[in-house]
Amino acid sequence: MKNKDDKSSIREVPKIKIGNYEFYCGMDLMDAMGCSERTIRRYLESGKLKGMKFAGKWYVSADSFDRFVEAQMSDKPNPTRKKKK
Repeated sequence: MKNKDDKSSIREVPKIKIGNYEFYCGMDLMDAMGCSERTIRRYLESGKLKGMKFAGKWYVSADSFDRFVEAQMSDKPNPTRKKKK
């Protein structure tokens, strides 16, 4: 169970279930990731994040989002800090 006062915890994003598939609303992803709507749209337009537009809203499958996060984490090398002498 998450502590309400824990600022470092990531907010749970609600999923929409349709049949055997689970989707995230683009606006919910925007809030959880702390990025702008334009950033989400750029990811969708570039194909980095796969989604579909329905009734004027973007939806991203949970599987697609998981692959996107894994790709983002593996693409970014861990920075090493130089120690001050």
